[in-house]
Amino acid sequence: LDAPGSDEVRAYLRGSALAWLRDYRIDGLRLDAVHALRDERALSFLEELSGAVAELAESTGRPLFLVAESDLNDPRVITPRTEHGLGVDAQWNDDFHHALHTTLTGEAQGYYADFAREPYAALAKTLTGAYFHDGTYSSFRGRHHGRPVDRAHASAHRFLGYSQTHDQVGNRARGDRLSAQLEPGVLACAAALVLTSPFTPMLFMGEEWGASTPWQFFTDHTDPEL
Repeated sequence: LDAPGSDEVRAYLRGSALAWLRDYRIDGLRLDAVHALRDERALSFLEELSGAVAELAESTGRPLFLVAESDLNDPRVITPRTEHGLGVDAQWNDDFHHALHTTLTGEAQGYYADFAREPYAALAKTLTGAYFHDGTYSSFRGRHHGRPVDRAHASAHRFLGYSQTHDQVGNRARGDRLSAQLEPGVLACAAALVLTSPFTPMLFMGEEWGASTPWQFFTDHTDPEL
């Protein structure tokens, strides 16, 4: 997105996004893994895209939304452009998921390690400040990570809160959902925390009725060997 010839790439991506919103009347778009975008321009692609979407929303009279998946723990992603942010409407909050997951399951491997040391404190911190890693040391990354959220410019509803996602379930070896690990009463606690948190709640498909079937993200059902 910043290499020679990238003007045309950015124009193609921006035009594609606007076409979905304008021509197919999609209400919003989820932007996958924005932390992996290689873009060192002064005007980042995300800021450029959010501005174009805002203009389209104004011209059509329809509210349109961009939701980012980002593990940068950088509140500038959802800070309005007028406040020198990127202007994305909302972002996923994996820190809340990790804190909730470790509190309920006791799992402590990989990126759960930092949250599992004091899970209740981690959960409380994410409920009040959104990020757990807000400049703190991340043992999983081997470095300090994130920056604090200024609620004056990034309110809680701009974060999505959830106890399960396609990534968190699908990346597990067996694709097992929380319903395969927890008793119904504990599942109800998870749902209650998600639905009453200050964040915008998001449910994983099947979660609303307690689906127990595994969801194996990397399974290719067209493979004859399966």
